[in-house]
Amino acid sequence: MSDFGILSASAKIRAGTGPARSVRRDAQVPCIIYGKGVQPQMCALDEKTVQQQCSHSDFFSKVLTLAVGDEHIDVLPKVVQYHPVTDRPLHVDFIRVSASSEIKVSVPVEFIHEDKSPAIKLGAILNVVQRSVHVLCSPRCIPDKFEIDLTGAAVGATFTVENIQIPDGVSLHSSTSKGAILANVVQSGKEKSDASAEPGA
Repeated sequence: MSDFGILSASAKIRAGTGPARSVRRDAQVPCIIYGKGVQPQMCALDEKTVQQQCSHSDFFSKVLTLAVGDEHIDVLPKVVQYHPVTDRPLHVDFIRVSASSEIKVSVPVEFIHEDKSPAIKLGAILNVVQRSVHVLCSPRCIPDKFEIDLTGAAVGATFTVENIQIPDGVSLHSSTSKGAILANVVQSGKEKSDASAEPGA
């Protein structure tokens, strides 16, 4: 079920600030795996592996398989804590999932074909309000992304959640309104200035 393959995790980690610091000194990131009806499980991942995984825009909507000792655990990333100065990952929270789970995930929204919008080609700006949408689905049905096609978009065009094609097996989470605005096309400051400077304006 994993989308990123199997990640090897160390099971030899104890709770607490001291052990966590020791793990980080060994270039690893402390993690905890939560699950309904299961005791939270501590583990650690290689720091470079965590950085690589976090670099994916869809990191929080992809299922990972953690190899912890002899156990393979399917998980969904929930929270990543970063150092406020160095931006190094300090801690990761995961949620256990199964093929039968229905989970809430944040799916990224990608705006495509900006070059086919006459307004944007003439200097208008795509004002992005929301870059992801919360949905409910099983781990096997998590969309990679949602696409909004900007072909033909004119100034004043508004794109909402209703413009997204929701695949079978996926539904909008109750926190997401179909009318929620994702983006709109607006005039740039220069366009407005040019318009006001025209004769008779």
